[in-house]
Amino acid sequence: MPQNGEINEQFGVYRSLCCGIEITMPQGSTFPDCPNHRKLSTVWKAGTSGPLWKAGELPIAKTDKPAA
Repeated sequence: MPQNGEINEQFGVYRSLCCGIEITMPQGSTFPDCPNHRKLSTVWKAGTSGPLWKAGELPIAKTDKPAA
């Protein structure tokens, strides 16, 4: 599992093992410190705790009010 300061090899969503913060990381970027535990080692695990939606699949809130 990657740690802060390492280069990300694959685009994805990563979660810190220390407190569950989720980030989206492009390939080639450097893994950051956890925002809650700066200057400490942070291990990032690939994956997410929730669903990832494609733009065409996003749930849309329905309302009876017309747009302004």
